[in-house]
Formats: sequence, structure tokens, C-alpha cells
Amino acid sequence: MKIFPLVVAFFLGLFLSSSLWAEWPDRVVELDVHSEAGISNNYFPISAFFNNPLVVDFNAMAQTLNPEGFTVSTLANSQVRLSITPTNDLQFGLFGGAEIYGLATIPEAILSFLANGTGPNGSTSSAGWTPQNFKGDVFFDFGLNAGLKWKKWHFSLSPTYFVPLLHIDAINVSYSLSTSSSGTTAITQATIPVYSVVGLPNSTSSTIGPPQISGGFDLTAEADYAFYPWLTVGGRLVNLPLVPAQMTQGSILQATETVTTVDPSTNSGNPFKTTSTSSWTQTLGTISVIRPFEARAVVSLYPFSDPWLSFTPSLGVGVWNGVYLNGGLKMVIDGRHWAHLSFNSDYQYGLWSQMVGLGLNVRLFEVDLAVGGTSTDFVQSFTDGVMAAVDVKLGF
Repeated sequence: MKIFPLVVAFFLGLFLSSSLWAEWPDRVVELDVHSEAGISNNYFPISAFFNNPLVVDFNAMAQTLNPEGFTVSTLANSQVRLSITPTNDLQFGLFGGAEIYGLATIPEAILSFLANGTGPNGSTSSAGWTPQNFKGDVFFDFGLNAGLKWKKWHFSLSPTYFVPLLHIDAINVSYSLSTSSSGTTAITQATIPVYSVVGLPNSTSSTIGPPQISGGFDLTAEADYAFYPWLTVGGRLVNLPLVPAQMTQGSILQATETVTTVDPSTNSGNPFKTTSTSSWTQTLGTISVIRPFEARAVVSLYPFSDPWLSFTPSLGVGVWNGVYLNGGLKMVIDGRHWAHLSFNSDYQYGLWSQMVGLGLNVRLFEVDLAVGGTSTDFVQSFTDGVMAAVDVKLGF
């Protein structure tokens, strides 16, 4: 039993030793594994999904969300990076990873129908989704990165080869709602092009075909200049398109869904009667695909002319499912490079996110964790949706 306190004291002394804590550069050779995921909506707080049962009030949703509708977004990415930093001024390496982007919106008219119906007998309404209501992308990427410090300048460059694994876009969906003496009928017709790296089912084949890889190239670059000890100004480009990827293997999903209200006593207690038809037809032609792109101007402020406290506002534009104004503000409290606390408010690709991060950095490893909320609405991004990220670096 006397050995245990000695062991604890030994490791505690090792942990607190100044020789253990990181000093720049942290590691000459480093393996970095990063993962991030998030899901958001613009109505339900994340706590609502822990209720049993989940209460869905279509009337309240229609009144609150008008005219935007109900939106669900997903984002996930994972990357493995190997870096070599032989000096304070030079860094290079390679990386590979995957990314997922998804968006789906239910128009306010559908929510109003679910809440109030279509009106008196004989009334009919119809409309459709726009192409921006649904979108999905899955990418794999591989690239090289290099960084250089020269006097007060800092540059980084990452040319990347990417392959779109799945692409859903330019859909055509229409719906019709009608009320008669026999009940209310809703008919939805959808034409959804789905492109994939593997051959999808179509009118001539019901089997999955072999993969056909035809990727593209883009570029991520960053540059900044330290004007003063308290001010650094720069900018960054993320996924700047150079050569679009080409996708030739796809099919169009054509589906019709009909829902009619009926007397539950005549339908085994179910108040709805549904019929569905669907078919796949082969798509024609080749499409070009790029990854989500953004450009930002970035300013880093160090109020005490020291990196222990920094504020970094940024502003720019992003392109994915349309063009968006992107921006954010990040604050970092850095404990002499061995630990940090961060707060990050960001608007990217139509989504607000609020993240709190904590990092611990020692010579052999570094661990960074961040959690927060996300939504299309700024206020709701503090309570709706959830985002989480973990980053682990190992090296020597």
C-alpha cells in the first residue's frame, strides 16, 4: 500500500514538470485525427427529443415557421492528417477524409394542411418544392498541405483531390390537396435525381454497378500578416474549385404517394389510407460537382499583445445550395500553449452554430473537445440542434 502514494506522486510530478508541457513547435512528426458532426432543425429544442412521447403541434409549427417551413440539416466530416514540422517556419504533410452534407425542408403549406386541412368541400390547393428544399452530398478527399512562415507573413496551401460518392440535387416535387364529402386527399409526386460513385438501379438493371471514379481538384489556402503584436489580418479560401468532378452514374427516382382520410372503423382503426408507387429510370448526361466553397476575410486581435487572449472576427461568402453570407467571431483563452478554452459563434452555409471548446496539449499528444448547438435561427442555435467535435494529435 505504501507503493501506491509514491507512484501517484511520481506521475503527478511528471505531469506538472515544465519539461512535459508543449512549446512551439509541439511535435516534429504528428498524426492528427479529427471528427465533427452536427444535426439541426429550426423548431424543436434538443431537449424535446428526450421527451416520451415527442409532442408535435402542426398548428404551432405552421404559425411559428411561416413562411420558411420546417428545415433539418446535417453535417459530418472526418479527417486523418500526417504532418511534419522540421522547423518553426516550415510544415508539410498529407491528409485524407470524408464529408457529409444534407438538407431537407417541409414547406409551410404542408404544415398548415396537417394542422387545419384544406377547407370546405370542393377546395383544392397545389404547389411544389423548389430545388433548394432538398440537397445531399457525400465526398471523399485526399490531398497535400504545406505551411510557411516568412518574417511577418504566414502562408498555408492544401491542393486536394476529391471524389463525390453521392449527390442529390435539382429535385422536382409537387403536391395537391383536395377536400370532398368522402374525405381529404393529399397526392405527392417526386422526381429525384440521385448520382452515385457506383451504378444505381435503373430501368434496364436492378443491380448495383461497379464504381466509376472521376474526381475533381480544389484548393484551400490561407494567408495572414502580423501588422502589430496585437493585430493580424488575413484571409482564407476553402475548397476553391479548380477542376469539377464528373458524375455519370445516376438514376431518377420517380414516386407517387397518395394519402386519403377515411373512417377509422372501416380501415382497421387507421384514419389514413395510403397507396404508393415508385420506379427508377436511368439519368441521361454527365453532371459536374464541386464541394461547398467559402472565402473569408479574417482579423485576429490580441488586446494584450500576447496570444493568451485573442478575438477573431471573420466575414465572407459561402456557396452550397445557393450563395450565403458567412461570418463569425471566435474567442480563445490560451494557457501558454498547453491548454486553451474557446468560444466560437459562426454562420456558415445558412446555419448558425455556437460552440464551446476545451483543449489540453502536452508534448506527446493534444486533445481538443467542442460541443454546442446549431440552427438556421441565431437565437435558436443556442438551444436547438447539437454539434460535437473531437480532435486528437499524437507525435513526437
